[in-house]
Amino acid sequence: MLALFLVSSLQKIFPDTANLHLESQGECFLDELHNFQLVLRSDTDEEVELITKTDLTVRLYSQGFVKGTPAPEKNDGYYIHEKTVFPDPLFPVTGKIRLEKGKAVAIWVVCRDLTAGKHKIIFTAKEKSVEYALSVFDCKIAVSPVPVTNWIHVDCICDKHGVEPFTNDFYAVFDKYIELYILGGNSMILTPVFTPPLDTKVGTYRRTCQLVGVKKEKGKYRFDFKKLKFFMDFCRARGIEYFEFSHLLSQWGGTFCPKIEDEDGKLLFGWNDKSGGKRYKRFLRYYLRALVSFLRQSGYEKACYLHLSDEPNGKFVGQYIRKSKFVYKYVEKIKTVDAVNAPKLCNIPSLDVPAIATFDYYKMNELPENYFLYYSGWGCWQRHTNRFLHLPLQRVRVLGYQLFLIGASGFLHWGFNFYHSQFSVRQINPYEETDAGGAFPSGDSFIVYPSEKGATPSLRLFTMREALQDFYALKRVERLYLQMLR
Repeated sequence: MLALFLVSSLQKIFPDTANLHLESQGECFLDELHNFQLVLRSDTDEEVELITKTDLTVRLYSQGFVKGTPAPEKNDGYYIHEKTVFPDPLFPVTGKIRLEKGKAVAIWVVCRDLTAGKHKIIFTAKEKSVEYALSVFDCKIAVSPVPVTNWIHVDCICDKHGVEPFTNDFYAVFDKYIELYILGGNSMILTPVFTPPLDTKVGTYRRTCQLVGVKKEKGKYRFDFKKLKFFMDFCRARGIEYFEFSHLLSQWGGTFCPKIEDEDGKLLFGWNDKSGGKRYKRFLRYYLRALVSFLRQSGYEKACYLHLSDEPNGKFVGQYIRKSKFVYKYVEKIKTVDAVNAPKLCNIPSLDVPAIATFDYYKMNELPENYFLYYSGWGCWQRHTNRFLHLPLQRVRVLGYQLFLIGASGFLHWGFNFYHSQFSVRQINPYEETDAGGAFPSGDSFIVYPSEKGATPSLRLFTMREALQDFYALKRVERLYLQMLR
């Protein structure tokens, strides 16, 4: 006997899930994605054909499973207990659905490109039918999008798909990643002007991914921004609103230079060069002036942010302040942004937008006027929003309410597709290894999976989109309320 159930998008469905959060109707705005699940369970092993009837654009995904690290402690009541295999990757439904006796199978349903009115979505399998009712309001929640970034790692795309950075073959694959990136609610993209000095073992280098051409002539530097312009135009045409340029200093303090090569592939700067040295300062003067001129001429100046060093802390506070002051003199209207977990850096004039970790902002007496929120790693798991595999989806979605309640002006995360172990020592297969070589909680380092010709979404990606929709809906209510008071 076959049974069909309509279930909330906020429940992770395991094969042994018995108590289902039933949901047969929903409401949304025109510019939202609306998600729910269809669960099938049979008392025999069989394959069934699923027929969908609706006037909406609906995409169906079959839920896959990956291994994950369990929750580390049991004093936080908001995680999934006693599981080491979790639902996450979502594969397009093609052909019949295979059912095993007594086991629940979840189909993720995405409604998109909506039209106003009342709609029905009818699912039928073996003469069994269920009906979902969706009401779409004749208005949008859209406000000016805030910067939301989830760092795309270009080298990981190249490694997984066998393409060279910024070639035609690369952009064919990158286009698929950008589609999911936008679908997940992201509006700002990490732009590798130079190879990003992120999560790299000291003394080693990640694959060269450099958009800005550099030529040194008689002690002077000249720059070619053609590749950068193409990259930015490509992303803007697909919905990206903001660009954050890769970091000018090494991670966790900014002591060293990033990997920068000239047009012939010769290393100009790297681990052997101190970022405070005269040679690099001279380079930065030429580069920043040329960059500002390029952005002004291309019309991107107001849409860009500049990074210095990721997560400077502790003994590097003074160093970061000195170097940020130097850079700030040359950037003019380009905003500076960095993830910082040292409260002293949250109100310095040379950092326009500090990105503050969830576990830090609670400790701060005075929040800056303009700041992003971010979370990462084990420090941001207990009683905080996050996206680890062992967390329920409610814990992912509450981010939208949190962003609104604390007045954040944006959100940053470091891992859209980090398919490396910690410090980029080796590549990983994200379907088999979800914790970056045991360094992070499973799910921290990526939120999409590589597929044959592009990327595969996840439960967490669509839930992040729902979280941001909540944020924008609250912003719209706030705006209407303030208008009413005038």
